[in-house]
Amino acid sequence: MSERKRCGSCSKEIVGRGLCVEAVYFHPDCFCCDKCQKPLTGKFHKQDGQRICEACKGYSYCEACRKRIEGKETRSEGRVWHPECFKCTHCEQPIVGSFCRIDGALTCVACRDALTEKPKPKASPEELPKCRGCKQPIEEDESSILADKRDMFHERCFKCRKCAKALNSYVILEDRKFSYQDCPYFCDSCATAERAAARAADAERAAAQEAAGAATCAACGGACGANSEEDAFQLLDGRVLHVSCFKCSKCGATPLANGTGTLQMPLLRSKVEALLRGEYLCSACAPDPAPNGYPKEAKSEAKTPPKLEEEPTAPKEVPAPAPAVPAVLPARCGEPMTLEELRDADIWKARGIDASSREQMLSDADFQTAFGVTKEDFGKLAGWKRAQKKRELGLF
Repeated sequence: MSERKRCGSCSKEIVGRGLCVEAVYFHPDCFCCDKCQKPLTGKFHKQDGQRICEACKGYSYCEACRKRIEGKETRSEGRVWHPECFKCTHCEQPIVGSFCRIDGALTCVACRDALTEKPKPKASPEELPKCRGCKQPIEEDESSILADKRDMFHERCFKCRKCAKALNSYVILEDRKFSYQDCPYFCDSCATAERAAARAADAERAAAQEAAGAATCAACGGACGANSEEDAFQLLDGRVLHVSCFKCSKCGATPLANGTGTLQMPLLRSKVEALLRGEYLCSACAPDPAPNGYPKEAKSEAKTPPKLEEEPTAPKEVPAPAPAVPAVLPARCGEPMTLEELRDADIWKARGIDASSREQMLSDADFQTAFGVTKEDFGKLAGWKRAQKKRELGLF
């Protein structure tokens, strides 16, 4: 008796009717479609090593849920998924676009970057931008505001300088050129008030300057400046003199100006004091002209010693006296000096020139050449500008 065949699907013996497919025997009920599991009774197809009936031939089955795909499908790596089943293993969101596998699991790009990216080191306080309000570092996770010339503020620190209210918009009153300059920020209402205060201060300053123009002459007590048509000069100590009032107490000469209002000699305090006492003498009237305007005391005549009776003595050779070297150079208060002479401290100090106004001893032509302006225009410059020009020429 021959051995019975066994079913290629259930491995049981086939008793009765059986099927032989590709040299393999099956019970009729065991020979089924690998997708729908219905018995194959007619024509079938093989796909990816599976037997598929005619009904299942036109459908794909999802790799994740194993259900038939009847609509859109996602194909990758030779497999098919429902679009909603093709999702990242980590965030469980459907994958659209690029993906990768980490340890065999589907992974979207965002999760891949989060899993593989190294944590960014925290910036040190020195590397963080500083708030222009509180001067403290602005952390990376803090809200900040970028203002004029890349000024950075904490959101809580961006306030009006005057009323301290939070700013939605700002006004800058100063003409700011560089980012390192301090710059106050104002709201609209406070900016309007600040402009009004600035105009009032300008008006007060103008009134003070106008009042200063009504100064009186230290010699005659008459009006000077805007209230007088006479030329006048202001001294470093603030006193004002008419040109015509600064005159020699003896001959009445006025050495201050040459008729055009240009200063010809430095006004030293000692000269003014001598003038107010009625003792000032010009260089022509002084018995021994001195730089400070005072006459030198007359030297007492040396008394001639009584002659002694001459006794016959042997003649002695006496060396000729050395020529006397004057201790002080002759004063030339009214004469112009060269720039080189005014740079030499030994010369201008010996002649009693006031250090603060040495430049006035230059002639008009030399002054114009050295400073590029007339003496009158030079006097109108701001104090710092005059000092800068004098420093450049070695006269400061």
